[in-house]
Amino acid sequence: MYLYQTIPTDLLVAIVKIQIDPVELANKELQNRGLDENGIWVGFNQ
Repeated sequence: MYLYQTIPTDLLVAIVKIQIDPVELANKELQNRGLDENGIWVGFNQ
């Protein structure tokens, strides 16, 4: 998959070593975009 080609190596290593939870990162990024877990706009207070 081409998705992972742009991710820094140190981040990939941390995910593989379970030092970083990629699901938690994705949830935080969705919140930063004002979206819920379904990608629906909820605003920035959610």
